[in-house]
Amino acid sequence: MMIDRIKGEGAKVEVYGKEWSETDAKARELANSNETIAYVPPFDDKLLWDGHSTMIDEIFNQLEGAAPDAVVASVGGGGLLAGVLTGLQKRETWAKKTVVVAAETEGAASMHRALEAGKPVHIGTIKTIASSLGAPKVCDEVVSKALSHPAGTKSILVSDKEALAGTTLLLNEHRFLCEPACGAAIAASCRLETVIPNYSDATLVIIVCGGGNISYDLLHMYEEKVAES
Repeated sequence: MMIDRIKGEGAKVEVYGKEWSETDAKARELANSNETIAYVPPFDDKLLWDGHSTMIDEIFNQLEGAAPDAVVASVGGGGLLAGVLTGLQKRETWAKKTVVVAAETEGAASMHRALEAGKPVHIGTIKTIASSLGAPKVCDEVVSKALSHPAGTKSILVSDKEALAGTTLLLNEHRFLCEPACGAAIAASCRLETVIPNYSDATLVIIVCGGGNISYDLLHMYEEKVAES
């Protein structure tokens, strides 16, 4: 679906590689060999982290400065999460109070493995319907920021079925259709009592990010696929 949308803008789309790392290597090769082609990193760049960090500025204004107990965000390559951590760490009070929760599906647990190892780890094959989480290795910056975050960074893994249930919950309750990658954050938020003290009284922020590559037909296809597994 996303490929068709890009083509609709007049772009030539070349699909390459069996996994993201192969695709990324090809993109860098093309950019290095042709000065008219620009390489745009999907998550590993300070410009992206700084841009994503402004969400925390918006949340700060919405909460009138009161620090939330936790911020939940889905993780693919770590660009969004690095931005969240950057934004929190600009504010000492928030950095000390607000726990960051990294949500992933079990088949794309690159951040979970990185937190366990204390460094980025290549997890090999990605096995999940949440394709936007499909980076087999997170960027160095997100691991460094996560491990040094004063309030702590926690990992919650959910199944594809739970991620899809999160997508459906958001659709039913708020009339927003998101990708399963975002549904993973919704699903993780239903299990925060395992990582957040006094969960029932906590102020929580869930970042709902990822609705560009989903449709009702695709949602139905995912439901059938998960039911068969």
